[in-house]
Amino acid sequence: MGSAQETYLIVGAGLFGASTALHLKRSSPSAIVILLDRTPFPCPYGAAHDLNKIIRAGYDDIFYVKLALEALKLWRSDPIYQSHYHECGMLFSEYWGMGRAVFEHYKTIGEGFEAEMTTPEAAKARFPMFKDGNWDDVRENFFDARAGWADAALCLRSLIQTAIDEGVTYKAVPVSTISIVQGTCTGVRFEDGQELKADHVLLCTGAQTAKLLDRKSVV
Repeated sequence: MGSAQETYLIVGAGLFGASTALHLKRSSPSAIVILLDRTPFPCPYGAAHDLNKIIRAGYDDIFYVKLALEALKLWRSDPIYQSHYHECGMLFSEYWGMGRAVFEHYKTIGEGFEAEMTTPEAAKARFPMFKDGNWDDVRENFFDARAGWADAALCLRSLIQTAIDEGVTYKAVPVSTISIVQGTCTGVRFEDGQELKADHVLLCTGAQTAKLLDRKSVV
C-alpha cells in the first residue's frame, strides 16, 4: 500500500496564501492542498485586492532589488500575470537618495536597466501633468522606464484560478478558530462549528492572524 497523501490547509487566499497554494501544488502534485478564505475569491478584504499596485525593482536595499528583478521576469512573461501588468515607467521624486542607491545596486548585480536621475525642472518639463504638484524639498528625481503597475485584484483572481485549475481546492468558509492538540495545530474550526483537519496548517491571514491565535482551541 502507498503512503497516505499529505494534506495542507492554507488559511487566507491573499497574495501569500494563493501563491503558496499554487507553488506547493506544483512542487508536490500528489498533495491535497486546500485554500480557505471567508468569501468567494478574490476576497475583497485582503491587502492584495486593490485597483493597482506599483511593480518595481527600485529599492535602496539590494535584497529587495534582487527579489524584485526575479519577480519582474514573471510579470513580463508568465500568463498568470502578464496581461495584468502595464509597464509605463515610474517617476520617483525624492530627497533622501533612494534612486542613486538603486543605481549602485544595479551595478553591483550587473543588471542592465533603463533608469535615470533628473532635476525637478527636467521632470516637470517631461511630465507636465505634475508641474503644479508640491515639489517642496525635492532635490532630484529617479525615473525607471522598466517599472509599471498591475491590476491587483484581477491578477489575484488569475493566480487563484490557476491554482484551482492545477488541483488546489478553494473553500469560501469563515474560520473561527485554529485547533491545537498537544501543542500541534491540527486544523481549523469554522463559524458554523464544523472542523477541517490537515497534516499541515499555514496561516496567511495578515492582520487577522492575532485574532485567530487569540481565539485558538487548545486540547
